[in-house]
Amino acid sequence: MKAAKKMGPIHRASIFQPVTDSRKRKVRGLRQRNGRYYAQLRIKLPSGLSKAIPVPLEVTRLDAAIVELEATRTKKQGKDLHLPGHRIGGTSHCIF
Repeated sequence: MKAAKKMGPIHRASIFQPVTDSRKRKVRGLRQRNGRYYAQLRIKLPSGLSKAIPVPLEVTRLDAAIVELEATRTKKQGKDLHLPGHRIGGTSHCIF
């Protein structure tokens, strides 16, 4: 018989983990990585496709993260949210 491989602990610090509430239900659109909360929002790319991106939240507690998640969603709907790594405006800054 073959001997089973001994596997070490799995390092999950760099993976976005889904967040659960006190009743062990997933909180939709909320992820955690390295102790920090992130809102997972979908943005539309210029090519017409949509992409999910993590937006860091400035809170450390779950109840505050849920409140800030809702506020971030409201800002996104009102087009007031500046997403990290994305430029504001259009082609007016382009040199070409």
